[in-house]
Formats: sequence, C-alpha cells, structure tokens
Amino acid sequence: MCCKGGKVTISQVPAPDELLQLFLDSSTEGRHFRQHIRSYNHVMSFTSLGVHVDESLIAIGRGIYTSRAQGVIYHKIGGFHPNQGSRPRYLQLYIYDTDHELQNRMRENPILNQVVVLLIKECSSNQPQYSLPSAFQVATIVIGSGDEDTIERGRDINVINCDGKLTKVQETMGFYDPLHKRDMIQRYQDGMAIVLNNGKPDIFLTMTCNPSWIEITSEVGLHQTPQDRPDVLTRIFRSKFDQLKDDVINKGVLGRVKSYMYVTEFQKHGLPHVYRLLILDTDDKLREPEEYDSVVKAEIPRHEYFFCHTLTDSLSEVNHNFQ
Repeated sequence: MCCKGGKVTISQVPAPDELLQLFLDSSTEGRHFRQHIRSYNHVMSFTSLGVHVDESLIAIGRGIYTSRAQGVIYHKIGGFHPNQGSRPRYLQLYIYDTDHELQNRMRENPILNQVVVLLIKECSSNQPQYSLPSAFQVATIVIGSGDEDTIERGRDINVINCDGKLTKVQETMGFYDPLHKRDMIQRYQDGMAIVLNNGKPDIFLTMTCNPSWIEITSEVGLHQTPQDRPDVLTRIFRSKFDQLKDDVINKGVLGRVKSYMYVTEFQKHGLPHVYRLLILDTDDKLREPEEYDSVVKAEIPRHEYFFCHTLTDSLSEVNHNFQ
C-alpha cells in the first residue's frame, strides 16, 4: 500500500559523515552515542513528549520490551523563559545565550559526552536554513508582558450568541477551534454553492505583492529590505488589490463578472498573495482560442505583478478557504 508494489521510490537523503561515523565506528564517542542515543535525542529536542503509557504489557515480563500508548500523543513546548530557579530546557536551550548553550545542555544530562554533543550541535549542512548563527547572540520577540490586559488585546474574535449578542473570545480557548475548523467549512460550502448555481469559473486570477514597486522602495530605509516593512507591504498591496478589484469587477476589463470569490495568503518570504475565481456572464465567456489569447498573459509587467489564468475543468488548484 505504501509504495504501490515497489513502483514508488523515494531518493535516499545522505547522512552527514560526522553522524554516520557515530553510528558505525568503534571509537569511545561512537559507542557512547549508541548506548545513550535516546539521551542525546532528548537533549536536542524542542519539546517533551506527553502520553499515558499502558504499564500492563511491561508487567507480563515475556518477550521484548513493548510499550502501548493510550489516548492522544502530544508535545509540551513550554515557555520561552525558564521558571525562576530552573535551568533552561528543550526549546529554551535554542534561544538561550549561545556562549553557554553547550554547558546548559551538559547540565541537562551529565552522562552525555561533551565531544558528541558539540559534534551534533555543529553538524555542517549545505542548506542555509540549517546553518549555525553567525552572531553570538540570538534575539527572540515575545509579544506581551504577561499582564491580563495585554493578553486580551490579541486577535479580535467576536462570536454571535444565540440571543444575538456579541461575545469576545480568545483564540486559545478550547471551544474556538470548532468554531473556527466550522467557519472554514461554511466558506467552502458557500463557494461550492456559487459554482453549483453559476457554473464553473472561467478565470483564475492571482496577484502577488512586488517588493520592487516604487511605492514600497520609496518607503524602505537605507539598510532595510521590503520584508522589514510588513506594514508598508500590506497597505500598498491592499490598495493595488482594491484597484484591481475595481477594474475587474466594476469596470469589467476582462468581461462582465457574474460572481467571484477569493482568498488571501502570505507566502513564505512574507509577501501577500491573492487567488481569485471569476465566473463571467454567459455572453462574455471565453470559447475561442482568440478570446483566450486576448486575456491570458505570459509576462510579468514592471509595476503590476499579477497573472490571469483560465479554468475549464475543475477547481483542484483553488484553496477551499474562501473569503
């Protein structure tokens, strides 16, 4: 089932030579690493494992060691700051002063070999996101001071009660998830109802914020990048998106729009991005190749960064979180 009878193969990721030697060689460090491998994994982990273990299997005393978990397996990430009088653990070790990071890990478990811990910590990698920090200090931004009034000024989430009144809730409350995981389903069903009533979308329009827009570059400081000014990026993008919306929906530059839906997301590099589906009026639908050529563009203009596609078969490329 997992590989379709051997038809699916996954390329093997080569292990770093330093770690491979720890698994294979007969040196003192290698033998110590294999004997205490779970302890080394523990001292490098971000979170602790939380689970209820069924001890009845251990009590039998026959066969190999077996453990059985009951209920949900979860992870405890903890806070960014250790409690007063406690040493840093798990994630706290990664944001603690890097000058003392190795000593803090050794204090977590004295049986570990300092040479092996240093080797794992400084294992070389070609991927920039896994490279070691070039500075001796690591900064972490923690929002809020811990006061209740500060915590309550998070996301503004209001719920309509059965009596019609609004109630403000925090996103950390347990009942917020089902209210949210339900809002998403309702938006999806609304989108499917629009397609059922008006037909398949004719145009798949996307728009991405361009950090080279003159409106953005003129507001960026000398030693800043556009990603350093998310306030400027989002405001200018929203302004241009509203203009595009007016051109497409109200002015009908692509044809008279019968209905539409869209979703906004932020890409990995922090740039806002919009997906929009357009269902054109019957008289303006695209049918001939010349009509498609008049709409679909395969270029990136200098000051307007958006693409126009056509959909004729399915909605498989569309994010179902309609807004």
